[in-house]
Amino acid sequence: MLGFLISFAGAWIPSPWLDEAATAHIISYPFADMAVLWQQTDAVFAPYYVFMSAWVSVTGVTPLWLRMPSLLAVGAGTAAMAAAGRAVGGRRAQLFYAAAFALLPRMTAMAIEARPYALTSMFMAFALLAVVKLRERSSIGYWLLLGASMIGAVGAHLFAALPVVGLVAVALILFQGKSRLALLVTSVVAGLVCLPLALAALPQQSQVSWIGDGGYNIADQALVESWFTSRWNIEPAGSEVPLQYVAVAVAGLAAVAIALAVIIGRPLPKDRLLMAAVPPALAVAVLWGISIAHEPMLLGRYFTSSSPFVAMLLAECIMVLRPYAKQILASLLVAGCIVLIVAQRQPYAKIPGYDYSFIASALHDQAENGDGLLIEPGVGSIDSARNAVDLYPQEFDRLVDIAQPERPPLGWVFASDPPVVDIAERAVPRRVWLVAKNEQDSAYAAQLNNLGFRPTSSSSGPAHTVTLWTQP
Repeated sequence: MLGFLISFAGAWIPSPWLDEAATAHIISYPFADMAVLWQQTDAVFAPYYVFMSAWVSVTGVTPLWLRMPSLLAVGAGTAAMAAAGRAVGGRRAQLFYAAAFALLPRMTAMAIEARPYALTSMFMAFALLAVVKLRERSSIGYWLLLGASMIGAVGAHLFAALPVVGLVAVALILFQGKSRLALLVTSVVAGLVCLPLALAALPQQSQVSWIGDGGYNIADQALVESWFTSRWNIEPAGSEVPLQYVAVAVAGLAAVAIALAVIIGRPLPKDRLLMAAVPPALAVAVLWGISIAHEPMLLGRYFTSSSPFVAMLLAECIMVLRPYAKQILASLLVAGCIVLIVAQRQPYAKIPGYDYSFIASALHDQAENGDGLLIEPGVGSIDSARNAVDLYPQEFDRLVDIAQPERPPLGWVFASDPPVVDIAERAVPRRVWLVAKNEQDSAYAAQLNNLGFRPTSSSSGPAHTVTLWTQP
C-alpha cells in the first residue's frame, strides 16, 4: 500500500507521451492485427500488449487506467521488498527495504508510465524474495515463485535477463547441495520459456538504433537517470537544468552512503551485499559495454528491472551507518527523492511537445456531439496529434473525423496521419475543430476559410493549438 500511495499521488496529472500513445494505439486493435505488426517490430513488448489489451477490455481507455497496472506493480513490488527485508533483517530491514524501493525515483517515474518497466521490476522484487526465502528453507512454492518471477520479468522486458543472470549467479554461490541443482533446473526452464520471445525480438534490434542519434550521455543514463530520474527529455530544457542538478546530487548522495558504509560503517553482510550489488552492476556493465563497443542501446529506463537490488543496496548501506550519518544521509536522500517525484508529476513533465492532455481537455470543455474534427498532419512519422485520439477515445468518439472517417489498418506502432484531403468533397458539419502545431501553416485552415468558415475560438498548449471554426 505504501508504494502504491506514494506513486499514485498525482499519477493522473502528467500528459502522456509518445511511448504511452504507442501502447494505447496498438492495443486498440484485435490480437490478429497486433500479431502481424509483431512480425515487423515491437515483438519484445508482445506479452505486455496482450495483457494490456485484456486489461482495457475491462477498464476502458484513459491515461490513468493505462497506468494503473504500473501503479499496482509498484505497490506489489514494495510489498515483496518489505517481505524480503523482514526475512533477512527483521522489522527494521523491512521498513528500509520498502521505503528505499517505494521512494526510488526510477520506480515512481515508471509507476506513471503505461509501459512494462514497472511490471518487470515487480517480478524482480518477487524473484529476490524467493531467493531470500529459499536460503532459509527449500519450498516448492518459492521455487515456483522464483521461476514464474524470472519468466514474468523477462517477458515484460527482455533486458531483465541481465539482473536475472546476476541474481542466479549469486544464488549459485550462496546455495548448497540440492538447492543448487534445483536453481539450475528452474533457471533453465525459465530460460526456455523466454527463448521464443528473445528469438522473435533479436531480428528487430534495429528498432533501438535511434538511441545513437538521440544525443544521450551514456554516463548520465547509466549512473543518474537509471535510478534517480527527473525527466524523460534527451537534454533538459533551461527550466529543467536545476532538476538535473538535483538528480545528480541524489545519485551522489547514494554513492556517498555506499562508500561510507564500506569504509566506516559496521561490517556489511557479504551475502546480502553480493545479492544487492551484482545484478545491477552486471546490467550496467553489459549495456554500457555494448553501447561503447557496438551500438548505443543504453537508456535509464532499461535499468528499471535492477531497481529492487539498488533499493536493497541503499537500505543495507544506510542501516550500517553510525546514527548521525544515517539520519543526515537518509533525510537528504528522502528530500531529494521527493523533489524529483514532484517534478515527475508536473503536467508536461514527460515531454512538453506531446501535449495530448491539452488537446483532449480543450475538446472536452467545448466540443459538442456531431462537431467535425480536422487534424493537421504532423511533420514526421512520430509527430501526429492523432495520438491523442488513441489516448482519449471518449473525447473523440462524439466527433466526425472528416479526413479519416474509417479506422485504418494497424501499420505502425504510432498513429499516422492521412494525407491532406479536399474537405469540399466531404460532409462537413457547421462546427469544425482544427488541431494543428503551434505556428504551423495549416492547409485545412485555408480550405475552411474558402468554404466560408471563420475561427471563433482558439486555445494553445505547449505544442498544439485547437481552434473552433464555424460557418455563419
